[in-house]
Amino acid sequence: MLEFREFSASGPGNPKQLVILLHGYGSNKDDLINIAPEISKYLPNAHFISPNACQRFENAPEYDAYQWFSLVNRSQEAMLNGANTAMKILEPFILEQMKRFSLSAKQTVILGFSQGGMMALHTGLNMKESPRVLLCYSGLLIQGENSNIDSFTGVNSIQDIVLIHGKDDDVVQIESMQRSAILLVKSGARLHTLTCRALGHGIDMVGLEFGGRILKSVFNDV
Repeated sequence: MLEFREFSASGPGNPKQLVILLHGYGSNKDDLINIAPEISKYLPNAHFISPNACQRFENAPEYDAYQWFSLVNRSQEAMLNGANTAMKILEPFILEQMKRFSLSAKQTVILGFSQGGMMALHTGLNMKESPRVLLCYSGLLIQGENSNIDSFTGVNSIQDIVLIHGKDDDVVQIESMQRSAILLVKSGARLHTLTCRALGHGIDMVGLEFGGRILKSVFNDV
């Protein structure tokens, strides 16, 4: 079980949606939980869970910092292997939280930033029953040399995929989102993309509002 923080704007009782928040490389569970109140304006009946990633951060293992997989080797194959290993821990965690609140995949969202965005796409596309929405901020779709969109087991049940990226991102360049979008559009999912001007590697209010409006439209929350 991964350590996590949680937030619910609606108070006690069963929520209508579950939003899993996956932080980036070298961060922790305290990071993305901070955007939960903003997103809850669009999903007022959602419960938000932000777990620590499954590995200690390789560049500072003595601090409260984590990673989903190593980035010492940044080849696509190395990242794909790392994401597959992390998914073996993350997927059961997500399923357990869904069971905890008696919610289905159709009521579940995975949102991630940077490396967490990579894990949101990779995990969501490979789960037997994919979540209703995947939101990737400043990330990319990890692809091995011989893999293609047909290799993702959950792609046919995905409904909405959202890619949001800063135009001036110098960590994960905007071209990574564009390449991911070309592949994902072939999946049959509804693909939504946004390029945020004058934004580097981060999440701004424009991106939060864009993602929030899509979530509201998908779940018809008021």
